[in-house]
Amino acid sequence: VASHASLMTGKYPWDLGVWDGLDRLPEHSPTLATRFEKAGYETGLFSNGFVHEAFGFATGFKTVRGELVTKSGPDQIMKDALDWLDARTSDTSFFLFVHTNDVALPYGNVTAQEIADMHTQEGGPSAEQSARVQSAYHAEVQKVDLAVGAFLEELIARGLLENTIVVITS
Repeated sequence: VASHASLMTGKYPWDLGVWDGLDRLPEHSPTLATRFEKAGYETGLFSNGFVHEAFGFATGFKTVRGELVTKSGPDQIMKDALDWLDARTSDTSFFLFVHTNDVALPYGNVTAQEIADMHTQEGGPSAEQSARVQSAYHAEVQKVDLAVGAFLEELIARGLLENTIVVITS
């Protein structure tokens, strides 16, 4: 939450009072979306993680869709964002923030507690345990990469990518 709060406001987490997944972005903090909205842009936020209105991230977004607890994968988040693009009735410029939380724990069926237990067991994780975690992580990364690639292909097909700035963070 802290890194996204900084990304959205241009301020350090300590200036915002946002440190972890329990903190909320202060309402008085202007966001990128606020600035884009004031400049006449349509604004949309689509997320399946902590970049959510419950943490103050809806400020400045006209459309907000997503779940706080991840239930849908990156394909659904990207589809929802594309549906929003299709539903727009004007050629107004837009600011679209698409966030997927899929490359965060759990990785498939590997939980954070399992990883903690592996690291606290005598001798640390076994080679088999490490391989299992790495494999699950790489599968999550591949799933998100494919969804982002498909999203970019759709922007190309719609003639939007040429005039669009795409920022990918990790």
